[in-house]
Amino acid sequence: MAPKVKLTLNNDACKPTLNNAAKKKRASQETLEEAWARIEALKNSDSDKRMIADVKAAMLAEKIGREPESVAKNKRLSKAELKRLYPKVKELKQAEILAEMVDSMPKNYWLVQTKERLDELLELLDQEELIVFDVETTGTNVYRDYLVGHVITATK
Repeated sequence: MAPKVKLTLNNDACKPTLNNAAKKKRASQETLEEAWARIEALKNSDSDKRMIADVKAAMLAEKIGREPESVAKNKRLSKAELKRLYPKVKELKQAEILAEMVDSMPKNYWLVQTKERLDELLELLDQEELIVFDVETTGTNVYRDYLVGHVITATK
């Protein structure tokens, strides 16, 4: 015959644990809209606000999604997760800008991204008598600004 076991819970001792479990359950049921509102209500720096807005826009446009492991573990959306997603958003944005530049590039412009295209350009430049070289930068401060492009102009 199996022994009978009677379990009695001390409500005062269990209350914090039960409250914590209830809080976790509520957090796991948070909608994305509620998560965005919670994260945006935090004390965020201007750069954090831009990062949050960029990630939110990418998620709403369905360009990126949440981290699979966060979804699998039923974790709520966090600012830390957004910071981990942000490099992917920047990479997508950069690819979009480059694609737009290529699509809107005038016919007499060359975008050189491969060795083969560079060799082709050099063959044409060998036939030129006069070549003008210029650089495009983000500003005029040589210590702070960046080169963003090189311009070669030929007369023929």
